[in-house]
Amino acid sequence: MSNPIRQALAAGLLLLAGGLAACSPVTVAQRALEDRSVADIREDNRIVVAVNKLMAKYETVSVSTEIYEQHLLIYGILETESAYEGFRNDVGKIEGIERLYWHVEQMSEAEREAREDEMLGFAQGLKVKALIEKDWLQAEGVESLNFRVAVDPFAAAYILGRAKSQMEMERAIAVVRNTEGVRRVRNYAAVR
Repeated sequence: MSNPIRQALAAGLLLLAGGLAACSPVTVAQRALEDRSVADIREDNRIVVAVNKLMAKYETVSVSTEIYEQHLLIYGILETESAYEGFRNDVGKIEGIERLYWHVEQMSEAEREAREDEMLGFAQGLKVKALIEKDWLQAEGVESLNFRVAVDPFAAAYILGRAKSQMEMERAIAVVRNTEGVRRVRNYAAVR
């Protein structure tokens, strides 16, 4: 990727990290420039739309998703056991999901309040994610468009996507591990 494109994407991510943008500008660029087929991206989008319908059904305001090549990550918090079980069961019925990474916790409002000191707020999680994406853009030997990252309320960072070599994978993971605010890293990316 050319340096001006990297600079433009990095500038957009800095805006997000500063709280000046509502959604990550790298997402739009990824869809246009990433190293995947249109059919593959379309299938990911179909799955996400199906999950979003379920999120509306179960009113999952504290749950989020990331997807790459039909590998779906769902993370966050659901308050009731019935919402947790219903949402989990219905997600399992969506066709086309090759792999599901389920990192949703069931916690009551009282439990969340008791653990408030160890949790990130929504804005803090977005800021950490934006910092990782910005650093991937600037990292030598990391093709950031082939990676996705999510940060959950407990400051765990999840990596999806693919690296073209083991060295690229190690560099991408190192960026995440060295990002301020990340407490734990789970790597679901593959070398291909």
